[in-house]
Amino acid sequence: MPLTTQHEKESTDIMMAFLILLTVSLIAAVSFISFGVQVKDKPGPVGFQNETAASPVRDRGELTAAEGLRSVQAMPSLLIVDDQKALRNMLAEWFSSLGWDVAEAADGQAALHYAEQKRLDYILLDLSMPGMNGLETLKRLHGQGTRAGVVLMTAFAEPEQIGCARQLGVLHIVQKPFDVKELHSLFMSEQEKKML
Repeated sequence: MPLTTQHEKESTDIMMAFLILLTVSLIAAVSFISFGVQVKDKPGPVGFQNETAASPVRDRGELTAAEGLRSVQAMPSLLIVDDQKALRNMLAEWFSSLGWDVAEAADGQAALHYAEQKRLDYILLDLSMPGMNGLETLKRLHGQGTRAGVVLMTAFAEPEQIGCARQLGVLHIVQKPFDVKELHSLFMSEQEKKML
């Protein structure tokens, strides 16, 4: 990739992460005020691991909503796989604030390891990552028997990559930058289909 294109991609990624973080912050503030969301008092997130090269997975633990928002069904689990730490953290905070069981992985290898250890409902997977890209990660997840629904996110994708992703059974492909509320609605729509 030419240097200017890589620089443009990095600038776009940083701007996109900032815009999503700003959007999530505003939405979370409105949600907390409007719905009275409460978080259990805990000394820290359950199962927190510092992100290192050996273990780039972080398990967020559970957050609970106010009594009126609790459902009889447990909220789904989600693994967010992206090499952009700021975007991963922001998405994890957003979904955790809604009661989801969220974990993060910085790369495909960490995602494979985590998926072997825990049953997941969904995986939000970035297409473009160093080392093992999203498509290769998806192929290996299928190879190890992971049955989680996968939503692929990408800022740049070739038509053949999108075709391959669809053949591999991704639920949706979302274009970065995306609206976090729409992403959540997408997952909830998939969750409703499972309940039928």
